[in-house]
Amino acid sequence: MHDNLLGFVVFLLVFACIVAAIMVARGDSDTRRLEGRIRSLQEGAIAPGADGPAKPARNIRRAGGGSPLARALEKLGRSRYIPSDRRVAWPVVAAIGLCGGAAATYVGSKVFSSAAAPAVGVVAALFFVRMVFRWETSRYQTKLFQQLPDAMGLILRAIRAGLPMGESLANVARELPSPSREEFGQVVSNIAIGQATDAALFGLAERSGLTEYYFFAVTVGLQAQTGGNLGETIDNLADMVRKRVAMVARVKALTGEARISAIILSALPFCVGGLISLLKPGHLDPLFTSDLGFRLLLIGSTMLGIGLLIIRGLVKGAVKD
Repeated sequence: MHDNLLGFVVFLLVFACIVAAIMVARGDSDTRRLEGRIRSLQEGAIAPGADGPAKPARNIRRAGGGSPLARALEKLGRSRYIPSDRRVAWPVVAAIGLCGGAAATYVGSKVFSSAAAPAVGVVAALFFVRMVFRWETSRYQTKLFQQLPDAMGLILRAIRAGLPMGESLANVARELPSPSREEFGQVVSNIAIGQATDAALFGLAERSGLTEYYFFAVTVGLQAQTGGNLGETIDNLADMVRKRVAMVARVKALTGEARISAIILSALPFCVGGLISLLKPGHLDPLFTSDLGFRLLLIGSTMLGIGLLIIRGLVKGAVKD
């Protein structure tokens, strides 16, 4: 009986780790797929009216460089482009990693063996730290995404007023609140030192990681090569951005029931356990004092975690789509 329970717990733990790894890798694959699509679009854009062979447009390549520590943290999930005042404090990150690692080490010593427990703790600590970094990046991108319609509106009004693109971008850097102010300020600074406008906008898209800024950079780059009515093009892009922002807000409202259900389902076992302990003290003591009770608790918490991961994945997928 005990061996069967132990095998079942190990299976659930491995399954939870696989689900979490797939969800983490999915975000990275989406980014790589987006860059591949935009790169193919740019390679198909041909410079107009020049003698000799046509030249493809600028390719998008993710910037490298940085210190070894910065590269290691970027592989772990921390974006180098997020300002320091919008990062999670290092003591908080360290505390979350240590607490998660210590809990995983204890569980590993009970489920596996004392020799394998430290390795389980290290892997779990890195996983929790990565989750904090991904949440940090998601929070920053959400703030930029919410300010997108205002940014596109300011650029469109400036273009229709006859201002050049550089001055339109500077207007956004002056008028919008943080963090769009700093991001567009960096774009204006790059243009001021001689960088092409489309290259500066590609830098903004890379720092933010937002699909809409990639669209904006491609639009401006192709418009500079092919000509045409820039105001009308920006108007169409701004309308698309407004619809996307409104759609995301609507999807979040429609999925609010699922998020509330997840909160209630995750809190229900603890509330019921506390109520039973108050009504009948000592009734749940075997769960904490016996090996079988510990394994049952581990099975329940693992299944609860898997359920929350699945609900989170469904909600996040609905928002992305």
